[in-house]
Amino acid sequence: MTQPALLTDRAVLRISGENVREFLNGLVTNEMTKGDDAVFAALLTPQGKILAEMIISDGGDGALYVDTPAEGAAALMQRLAMYKLRAKIEVADVSDTLGVVLHGAGAFADPRHDGLPPRAIAPREGVPAVDGYDAARIALGVPELFKDYQPADIFPADAAMDWFNGVNLKKGCFVGQEVVSRMHRKGTLRKRMLPVRVEGGAPDYGVEVTADDKPVGDIRSSNGADAIALLRIDRLEKAETPPVTDGRRVDVLRAGAP
Repeated sequence: MTQPALLTDRAVLRISGENVREFLNGLVTNEMTKGDDAVFAALLTPQGKILAEMIISDGGDGALYVDTPAEGAAALMQRLAMYKLRAKIEVADVSDTLGVVLHGAGAFADPRHDGLPPRAIAPREGVPAVDGYDAARIALGVPELFKDYQPADIFPADAAMDWFNGVNLKKGCFVGQEVVSRMHRKGTLRKRMLPVRVEGGAPDYGVEVTADDKPVGDIRSSNGADAIALLRIDRLEKAETPPVTDGRRVDVLRAGAP
């Protein structure tokens, strides 16, 4: 049996109050009003870029629990407080007692990809830190905020959120929806974060990727030869030579394939 392990770089926010699902549904990129399954979603800028990413689950106590990068938790709380106005909604950081525990009691499937370990919102005390999580995530090409990009830098499709069940364009309005929907309708997507395998091992974060001696992107997080790269897919499609980085061949893989 796999032992529980704590993701130490994640925070847990508890959101409660009247019509809490409807409140979040009007803000985030995914549908919050149907079912009790965990949902992967983002809060965007009005210009459609990712401010925060999160996995939202039902605590069974009338509240929703938001699993989000710890580095951005305070900023997310401030943003939610701004949006709630007079709504009877309470947002609390409960990370001092609860954590994101892989294989913990009551664990649910990661909504992004079934190749990722199941996770739970559970008491954090005494749970050892996880080892090897990022290796699995990178191999599947699942980007994460603060590891592969920064707030307000990229659009959801750039981070492949549409591939990993993070965007629902058929739901009602959400912040930034107009921009995201227009990009989808017009097919103007040029960039994608994709899993790559670099011959001889991936270089450092930010090292440029080229094809036909022209820049097509750069390396983001990596583990050995596996990495996630933000790539100009329009340029890659037209390139006559394979992409390279730091003099090493780059094989672009299919997202979600180990």
